[in-house]
Amino acid sequence: MSSLGVTLGLGAGAALASTLLTWVARQVARRVGFVAPPNPIVPSHTHPVAYMGGTGIAAAALLFVAGLWGVGGEAVLSLGLGVGSVLFLLIGLWDDLIAPGPRNKLLVQLVASVAVAWSLRGWLPPSVSWAEVPLGAFVIVSGVNAVNLTDVADGLVGGLAVVAFGALALLVPGDPIPVVMVGAVLGFLVWNRAPASIYLGDAGSHLIGALLAVLSLQVLAEHPTLRQGAGLAAIMGVFIFELGFLTVVRARKGLPFWRGSPDHFALRLQAGGFSRQASARIGWTAGAILAGLGLLISWAPAPVAYGALAVWAMLVVAVVPPLLRWEVRPKQARPAAAAQEAP
Repeated sequence: MSSLGVTLGLGAGAALASTLLTWVARQVARRVGFVAPPNPIVPSHTHPVAYMGGTGIAAAALLFVAGLWGVGGEAVLSLGLGVGSVLFLLIGLWDDLIAPGPRNKLLVQLVASVAVAWSLRGWLPPSVSWAEVPLGAFVIVSGVNAVNLTDVADGLVGGLAVVAFGALALLVPGDPIPVVMVGAVLGFLVWNRAPASIYLGDAGSHLIGALLAVLSLQVLAEHPTLRQGAGLAAIMGVFIFELGFLTVVRARKGLPFWRGSPDHFALRLQAGGFSRQASARIGWTAGAILAGLGLLISWAPAPVAYGALAVWAMLVVAVVPPLLRWEVRPKQARPAAAAQEAP
């Protein structure tokens, strides 16, 4: 069997394993009471929902990544990818279990990001190698929190992650990790689509965010250009938009960026009349469009790439005004509870 066939087979196997392991994780979470209580920020979250979706994804991915050691006899999991996955999965579990508060969590994330960025040295040209650790840490901590913040609607982050990992698989066709992650997240989505019976939890959003960030840095190591960086940013565009949108809107309201508020784009879409299923589909569609633009920026001739950049900018400008109009009203979310949200 060709290496492509093996990789696709591993992705399909990861999907089946994740479907089963996420179900097991849901049953365990319900049995031990490891559930997310109703969140006033999220109108559709009216009853406890099991955590541990991230552990189902991680277990399935680990199972099939371990199998890749036999493909060609080579290890495919880099130090940075392996360390980053474990570190951020554990940080997310810590947050799910004891909710340490946004400042403490951010501090731990920063320390972990610096450690992982240090292990990834070599992704910038030697002339600017001094910037690798701070820039790498910034990319990792931003990616983790962007994914974490976006996770407010059933199925939204799972669908966006499938799109992003799929685009990364096309950028690095020889790397089976993104394909395995596509399968693992698809299996999770069987149980996470609306109405969700299990959530990613911070463990899952931290895992996905860290993997996307580290894989992106590894792509940059092979093609260290501003154009490639712009293409990767477009592929992660919905996550980046959520991070920027929330930061700006909260600043306009006089809130620190880490203080919770019902201003997430998915919640504003629901305030504008879209169902939670429709808001997730809109997010997925936007993610697919931006991923396509990102691939064009990375691959296409310069004029086409610049045109794709222009389309990306116009899309952002077009969606901001209606989102700002669709304010989530106080009756849909109690501000006092909103303060409990971590970034």
